[in-house]
Amino acid sequence: MYYKSIVLSGAPCAGKTLAQKALYEHFRKLGFEVHLIREVASMIHQSGIHFKQMPPDRIPELQRNILLIQRDLEKRFEALSQLSERPVLLISDRGGMDALAYMEEAFRHTVLQQEGLSLTELRDGRYDAVFHLVTSALGAPEAFRQATHAFRNESPDEAIRIDDIQLRLWTGHPHLRVFDNQCTFPEKIAKVIRAAEHLVGIPEPIEFERKFLVKDMAPEDIPMPSCTVDIEQYYLGDDAGNFWRIRKRGQDEAWIYTLTRKADIAPGKRMETEEKITAEAFDYHLNHPGHQILGQIVKKRTCFVYESRYYELDRFVQPKTGFTLLECETDEEGAHVPFPPFLQLIREVTGDPDYDNNRIAAFK
Repeated sequence: MYYKSIVLSGAPCAGKTLAQKALYEHFRKLGFEVHLIREVASMIHQSGIHFKQMPPDRIPELQRNILLIQRDLEKRFEALSQLSERPVLLISDRGGMDALAYMEEAFRHTVLQQEGLSLTELRDGRYDAVFHLVTSALGAPEAFRQATHAFRNESPDEAIRIDDIQLRLWTGHPHLRVFDNQCTFPEKIAKVIRAAEHLVGIPEPIEFERKFLVKDMAPEDIPMPSCTVDIEQYYLGDDAGNFWRIRKRGQDEAWIYTLTRKADIAPGKRMETEEKITAEAFDYHLNHPGHQILGQIVKKRTCFVYESRYYELDRFVQPKTGFTLLECETDEEGAHVPFPPFLQLIREVTGDPDYDNNRIAAFK
Protein backbone atom coordinates (compact mmCIF):
# COMPACT_ATOMS: atom_id res chain seq x y z
CA MET A 1 0.00 0.00 0.00
CA TYR A 2 1.43 3.37 -1.08
CA TYR A 3 1.05 6.10 1.55
CA LYS A 4 2.52 9.59 1.86
CA SER A 5 1.68 12.35 4.31
CA ILE A 6 2.12 16.12 4.04
CA VAL A 7 1.53 18.75 6.68
CA LEU A 8 0.70 22.32 5.63
CA SER A 9 2.18 24.74 8.15
CA GLY A 10 1.93 28.51 8.42
CA ALA A 11 0.38 31.38 10.31
CA PRO A 12 -3.02 32.93 9.36
CA CYS A 13 -3.62 34.03 5.78
CA ALA A 14 -0.89 31.88 4.27
CA GLY A 15 -3.11 29.91 1.91
CA LYS A 16 -3.14 26.55 3.72
CA THR A 17 -6.86 25.89 3.35
CA LEU A 18 -6.87 26.72 -0.36
CA ALA A 19 -3.68 24.71 -0.87
CA GLN A 20 -5.29 21.71 0.80
CA LYS A 21 -8.30 22.01 -1.48
CA ALA A 22 -6.10 22.39 -4.58
CA LEU A 23 -4.03 19.34 -3.62
CA TYR A 24 -7.18 17.34 -3.00
CA GLU A 25 -8.63 18.12 -6.42
CA HIS A 26 -5.32 17.67 -8.25
CA PHE A 27 -4.36 14.29 -6.80
CA ARG A 28 -7.86 12.86 -6.96
CA LYS A 29 -7.66 13.38 -10.72
CA LEU A 30 -4.36 11.47 -10.74
CA GLY A 31 -5.96 8.43 -9.11
CA PHE A 32 -4.96 9.00 -5.51
CA GLU A 33 -7.24 8.57 -2.55
CA VAL A 34 -6.72 11.89 -0.75
CA HIS A 35 -7.45 12.09 2.97
CA LEU A 36 -7.77 15.49 4.64
CA ILE A 37 -7.27 16.40 8.27
CA ARG A 38 -8.85 19.80 8.76
CA GLU A 39 -7.33 22.38 11.10
CA VAL A 40 -8.08 21.17 14.63
CA ALA A 41 -8.57 24.68 16.04
CA SER A 42 -11.28 25.33 13.42
CA MET A 43 -12.96 22.02 14.22
CA ILE A 44 -13.03 22.90 17.93
CA HIS A 45 -14.49 26.33 17.28
CA GLN A 46 -17.17 24.94 14.96
CA SER A 47 -18.06 22.46 17.71
CA GLY A 48 -19.07 25.34 19.99
CA ILE A 49 -15.87 25.96 21.99
CA HIS A 50 -15.11 29.64 21.56
CA PHE A 51 -11.56 30.81 22.16
CA LYS A 52 -12.45 34.46 22.70
CA GLN A 53 -14.80 33.61 25.55
CA MET A 54 -12.25 31.48 27.37
CA PRO A 55 -10.31 32.92 30.35
CA PRO A 56 -6.68 33.61 29.35
CA ASP A 57 -5.29 31.27 32.00
CA ARG A 58 -7.07 28.33 30.34
CA ILE A 59 -5.70 28.91 26.84
CA PRO A 60 -2.51 26.85 27.47
CA GLU A 61 -4.61 23.79 28.30
CA LEU A 62 -6.69 24.45 25.20
CA GLN A 63 -3.51 24.33 23.11
CA ARG A 64 -2.44 21.12 24.85
CA ASN A 65 -5.72 19.51 23.81
CA ILE A 66 -5.37 20.77 20.25
CA LEU A 67 -1.99 19.01 20.13
CA LEU A 68 -3.41 15.76 21.52
CA ILE A 69 -6.42 15.78 19.19
CA GLN A 70 -4.06 16.38 16.26
CA ARG A 71 -1.90 13.43 17.32
CA ASP A 72 -4.89 11.11 17.71
CA LEU A 73 -6.44 12.15 14.39
CA GLU A 74 -3.19 11.45 12.58
CA LYS A 75 -2.94 7.98 14.13
CA ARG A 76 -6.48 7.10 13.15
CA PHE A 77 -6.17 8.49 9.63
CA GLU A 78 -2.93 6.57 9.11
CA ALA A 79 -4.72 3.38 10.21
CA LEU A 80 -7.61 4.13 7.83
CA SER A 81 -5.14 4.63 5.00
CA GLN A 82 -4.05 1.02 5.37
CA LEU A 83 -7.54 -0.05 4.25
CA SER A 84 -7.28 1.59 0.84
CA GLU A 85 -6.41 -0.33 -2.31
CA ARG A 86 -5.36 2.88 -4.04
CA PRO A 87 -2.31 5.08 -3.30
CA VAL A 88 -3.11 7.42 -0.41
CA LEU A 89 -2.02 11.01 0.15
CA LEU A 90 -2.80 12.37 3.62
CA ILE A 91 -2.81 16.18 3.93
CA SER A 92 -3.00 17.86 7.33
CA ASP A 93 -3.91 21.53 7.76
CA ARG A 94 -1.29 22.22 10.43
CA GLY A 95 0.47 19.61 12.54
CA GLY A 96 1.77 18.98 16.01
CA MET A 97 4.61 21.51 15.89
CA ASP A 98 2.15 24.23 14.90
CA ALA A 99 0.19 23.63 18.09
CA LEU A 100 3.43 24.00 20.07
CA ALA A 101 3.99 27.40 18.44
CA TYR A 102 1.06 28.81 20.41
CA MET A 103 2.54 27.73 23.75
CA GLU A 104 5.11 29.51 25.87
CA GLU A 105 8.44 27.67 25.72
CA ALA A 106 8.41 26.48 29.33
CA PHE A 107 4.85 25.13 29.01
CA ARG A 108 5.81 23.51 25.70
CA HIS A 109 8.50 21.44 27.40
CA THR A 110 6.12 20.58 30.25
CA VAL A 111 3.50 19.28 27.82
CA LEU A 112 6.01 17.16 25.90
CA GLN A 113 7.30 15.64 29.13
CA GLN A 114 3.87 15.00 30.65
CA GLU A 115 2.48 13.48 27.45
CA GLY A 116 5.55 11.33 26.80
CA LEU A 117 6.29 13.00 23.48
CA SER A 118 9.64 13.83 21.90
CA LEU A 119 10.35 16.66 19.48
CA THR A 120 11.91 14.15 17.09
CA GLU A 121 8.82 11.94 16.96
CA LEU A 122 6.40 14.87 16.78
CA ARG A 123 8.35 16.72 14.08
CA ASP A 124 9.96 13.94 12.02
CA GLY A 125 8.02 10.77 12.72
CA ARG A 126 4.60 11.55 11.28
CA TYR A 127 5.03 13.45 8.02
CA ASP A 128 6.92 12.64 4.83
CA ALA A 129 7.14 16.36 4.07
CA VAL A 130 6.42 19.71 5.71
CA PHE A 131 5.20 22.50 3.44
CA HIS A 132 5.49 25.82 5.26
CA LEU A 133 3.36 28.51 3.60
CA VAL A 134 4.52 31.92 4.76
CA THR A 135 1.76 34.23 5.99
CA SER A 136 0.86 36.99 3.54
CA ALA A 137 1.56 39.46 6.36
CA LEU A 138 5.19 38.85 5.43
CA GLY A 139 5.77 39.82 1.82
CA ALA A 140 2.20 40.55 0.73
CA PRO A 141 0.67 42.70 3.49
CA GLU A 142 -2.03 44.04 1.18
CA ALA A 143 -3.46 40.51 0.99
CA PHE A 144 -3.49 39.95 4.72
CA ARG A 145 -6.91 39.85 6.31
CA GLN A 146 -6.88 40.26 10.06
CA ALA A 147 -10.18 38.44 10.45
CA THR A 148 -8.95 35.25 8.79
CA HIS A 149 -10.86 33.12 11.29
CA ALA A 150 -13.84 33.92 13.42
CA PHE A 151 -11.95 32.65 16.46
CA ARG A 152 -8.60 34.31 15.74
CA ASN A 153 -7.74 37.93 15.20
CA GLU A 154 -3.95 38.05 14.93
CA SER A 155 -2.51 41.35 13.76
CA PRO A 156 0.01 41.26 10.91
CA ASP A 157 2.86 41.53 13.43
CA GLU A 158 1.43 38.69 15.52
CA ALA A 159 0.97 36.54 12.42
CA ILE A 160 4.61 37.12 11.47
CA ARG A 161 5.71 36.22 15.00
CA ILE A 162 3.76 32.95 14.97
CA ASP A 163 5.01 32.17 11.46
CA ASP A 164 8.61 32.57 12.64
CA ILE A 165 8.07 30.27 15.63
CA GLN A 166 6.41 27.61 13.48
CA LEU A 167 9.24 27.63 10.95
CA ARG A 168 11.82 27.38 13.75
CA LEU A 169 10.00 24.41 15.27
CA TRP A 170 9.77 22.56 11.95
CA THR A 171 13.44 23.22 11.10
CA GLY A 172 15.17 19.87 11.48
CA HIS A 173 12.58 17.84 9.57
CA PRO A 174 14.22 15.80 6.77
CA HIS A 175 12.00 17.32 4.06
CA LEU A 176 10.97 20.90 4.75
CA ARG A 177 9.85 23.23 1.96
CA VAL A 178 9.14 26.96 2.34
CA PHE A 179 6.71 28.80 0.05
CA ASP A 180 7.06 32.56 0.40
CA ASN A 181 5.14 35.43 -1.17
CA GLN A 182 7.65 36.50 -3.81
CA CYS A 183 5.16 35.43 -6.47
CA THR A 184 1.44 35.64 -7.11
CA PHE A 185 -0.90 33.56 -4.97
CA PRO A 186 -1.84 31.19 -7.84
CA GLU A 187 1.88 30.68 -8.49
CA LYS A 188 2.39 29.89 -4.80
CA ILE A 189 -0.30 27.20 -4.91
CA ALA A 190 1.15 25.83 -8.16
CA LYS A 191 4.55 25.49 -6.47
CA VAL A 192 2.93 23.58 -3.60
CA ILE A 193 1.34 21.18 -6.12
CA ARG A 194 4.67 20.64 -7.91
CA ALA A 195 6.42 19.94 -4.62
CA ALA A 196 3.73 17.39 -3.73
CA GLU A 197 4.13 15.73 -7.15
CA HIS A 198 7.86 15.55 -6.51
CA LEU A 199 7.24 13.93 -3.12
CA VAL A 200 5.03 11.16 -4.52
CA GLY A 201 7.26 10.57 -7.55
CA ILE A 202 5.33 12.21 -10.39
CA PRO A 203 6.41 11.86 -13.11
CA GLU A 204 9.40 10.05 -11.50
CA PRO A 205 10.85 9.96 -7.96
CA ILE A 206 13.77 12.21 -8.87
CA GLU A 207 15.84 14.20 -6.36
CA PHE A 208 17.50 17.46 -7.43
CA GLU A 209 20.34 18.44 -5.14
CA ARG A 210 23.06 21.06 -5.05
CA LYS A 211 26.15 20.33 -2.99
CA PHE A 212 28.95 22.66 -1.88
CA LEU A 213 32.29 22.15 -0.19
CA VAL A 214 32.51 24.84 2.50
CA LYS A 215 34.78 25.93 5.31
CA ASP A 216 33.65 24.42 8.59
CA MET A 217 31.36 26.49 10.80
CA ALA A 218 30.12 25.63 14.28
CA PRO A 219 26.29 25.39 14.48
CA GLU A 220 26.15 28.09 17.15
CA ASP A 221 27.81 30.53 14.73
CA ILE A 222 25.04 30.26 12.13
CA PRO A 223 23.28 33.65 12.36
CA MET A 224 19.72 32.31 12.14
CA PRO A 225 17.55 29.66 13.78
CA SER A 226 18.95 26.19 13.17
CA CYS A 227 18.60 22.63 14.40
CA THR A 228 21.35 20.03 14.66
CA VAL A 229 20.47 16.34 14.41
CA ASP A 230 22.53 13.17 14.69
CA ILE A 231 22.65 10.83 11.69
CA GLU A 232 24.01 7.31 11.45
CA GLN A 233 23.62 5.56 8.13
CA TYR A 234 24.81 2.33 6.53
CA TYR A 235 25.19 1.38 2.89
CA LEU A 236 24.21 -2.23 2.31
CA GLY A 237 24.27 -4.78 -0.48
CA ASP A 238 23.53 -8.44 -1.11
CA ASP A 239 24.66 -11.22 -3.43
CA ALA A 240 21.77 -10.47 -5.81
CA GLY A 241 23.28 -7.08 -6.63
CA ASN A 242 20.79 -4.99 -4.64
CA PHE A 243 22.02 -1.85 -2.87
CA TRP A 244 20.26 0.34 -0.33
CA ARG A 245 20.80 2.64 2.63
CA ILE A 246 19.38 2.51 6.14
CA ARG A 247 19.47 5.56 8.41
CA LYS A 248 18.73 6.48 12.00
CA ARG A 249 18.22 10.19 12.54
CA GLY A 250 17.29 12.07 15.67
CA GLN A 251 17.99 14.20 18.70
CA ASP A 252 18.47 13.44 22.38
CA GLU A 253 18.45 9.67 21.75
CA ALA A 254 15.02 9.77 20.07
CA TRP A 255 15.29 8.25 16.60
CA ILE A 256 13.45 7.96 13.30
CA TYR A 257 14.48 5.17 10.91
CA THR A 258 14.33 5.11 7.10
CA LEU A 259 15.31 2.87 4.20
CA THR A 260 16.31 4.56 0.95
CA ARG A 261 17.15 3.34 -2.52
CA LYS A 262 18.94 5.74 -4.88
CA ALA A 263 20.27 5.64 -8.42
CA ASP A 264 22.27 8.46 -10.04
CA ILE A 265 20.96 9.39 -13.48
CA ALA A 266 22.81 12.72 -14.06
CA PRO A 267 25.00 15.17 -12.09
CA GLY A 268 22.88 16.53 -9.23
CA LYS A 269 19.93 14.39 -10.32
CA ARG A 270 19.00 10.98 -8.92
CA MET A 271 16.13 8.54 -8.65
CA GLU A 272 15.15 8.10 -5.00
CA THR A 273 12.55 6.16 -3.05
CA GLU A 274 12.33 6.36 0.73
CA GLU A 275 10.22 4.65 3.36
CA LYS A 276 10.02 4.81 7.13
CA ILE A 277 10.95 1.62 8.95
CA THR A 278 10.93 0.50 12.57
CA ALA A 279 13.93 0.18 14.87
CA GLU A 280 13.51 -3.59 14.59
CA ALA A 281 13.63 -3.43 10.79
CA PHE A 282 16.73 -1.24 10.99
CA ASP A 283 18.49 -3.84 13.17
CA TYR A 284 17.31 -6.64 10.87
CA HIS A 285 18.86 -5.02 7.80
CA LEU A 286 22.05 -4.18 9.67
CA ASN A 287 22.60 -7.62 11.20
CA HIS A 288 21.19 -9.95 8.53
CA PRO A 289 23.92 -12.49 7.57
CA GLY A 290 23.07 -12.07 3.88
CA HIS A 291 23.56 -8.28 3.95
CA GLN A 292 26.99 -6.78 3.38
CA ILE A 293 27.91 -3.49 5.06
CA LEU A 294 29.61 -1.50 2.31
CA GLY A 295 30.15 1.64 4.36
CA GLN A 296 29.04 3.73 7.32
CA ILE A 297 28.62 7.44 7.99
CA VAL A 298 28.10 9.17 11.31
CA LYS A 299 27.55 12.91 11.04
CA LYS A 300 26.10 16.00 12.63
CA ARG A 301 23.61 17.72 10.34
CA THR A 302 22.66 21.34 10.99
CA CYS A 303 19.48 22.47 9.23
CA PHE A 304 18.49 26.07 8.57
CA VAL A 305 16.40 28.21 6.22
CA TYR A 306 17.94 31.01 4.15
CA GLU A 307 15.91 32.99 1.62
CA SER A 308 13.16 30.36 1.70
CA ARG A 309 15.58 27.54 0.86
CA TYR A 310 16.26 24.66 3.26
CA TYR A 311 19.95 23.93 3.78
CA GLU A 312 21.75 21.07 5.51
CA LEU A 313 25.33 21.50 6.76
CA ASP A 314 27.05 18.14 7.30
CA ARG A 315 30.03 17.73 9.64
CA PHE A 316 31.42 14.20 9.56
CA VAL A 317 32.24 12.29 12.73
CA GLN A 318 32.99 8.97 11.02
CA PRO A 319 34.82 8.64 8.77
CA LYS A 320 36.93 11.67 9.63
CA THR A 321 36.90 13.28 6.20
CA GLY A 322 38.35 16.65 7.17
CA PHE A 323 35.73 18.54 5.13
CA THR A 324 32.24 19.99 5.56
CA LEU A 325 29.43 19.82 2.99
CA LEU A 326 26.42 22.07 2.43
CA GLU A 327 23.43 20.55 0.63
CA CYS A 328 20.21 22.03 -0.71
CA GLU A 329 17.48 19.86 -2.22
CA THR A 330 15.10 21.41 -4.74
CA ASP A 331 11.93 20.30 -6.51
CA GLU A 332 13.00 21.48 -9.95
CA GLU A 333 16.09 20.99 -12.06
CA GLY A 334 18.08 24.19 -12.45
CA ALA A 335 16.29 26.01 -9.61
CA HIS A 336 18.06 29.05 -8.20
CA VAL A 337 19.91 28.26 -4.96
CA PRO A 338 21.25 31.39 -3.22
CA PHE A 339 24.48 30.65 -1.39
CA PRO A 340 24.37 31.73 2.28
CA PRO A 341 26.86 34.64 2.57
CA PHE A 342 27.89 33.76 6.14
CA LEU A 343 29.48 30.53 4.89
CA GLN A 344 32.80 30.43 3.08
CA LEU A 345 32.50 28.59 -0.23
CA ILE A 346 35.44 26.46 -1.32
CA ARG A 347 33.79 25.13 -4.46
CA GLU A 348 30.59 23.53 -5.71
CA VAL A 349 30.81 19.74 -5.85
CA THR A 350 27.40 18.87 -7.30
CA GLY A 351 27.86 15.72 -9.38
CA ASP A 352 31.42 15.10 -8.12
CA PRO A 353 31.49 11.38 -7.21
CA ASP A 354 34.20 11.95 -4.61
CA TYR A 355 31.60 13.73 -2.47
CA ASP A 356 28.76 11.26 -2.85
CA ASN A 357 27.76 9.80 0.50
CA ASN A 358 28.32 6.22 -0.64
CA ARG A 359 31.90 7.13 -1.62
CA ILE A 360 32.40 8.97 1.67
CA ALA A 361 31.07 5.95 3.58
CA ALA A 362 33.86 3.80 2.12
CA PHE A 363 36.49 6.44 2.98
CA LYS A 364 39.45 5.07 4.95
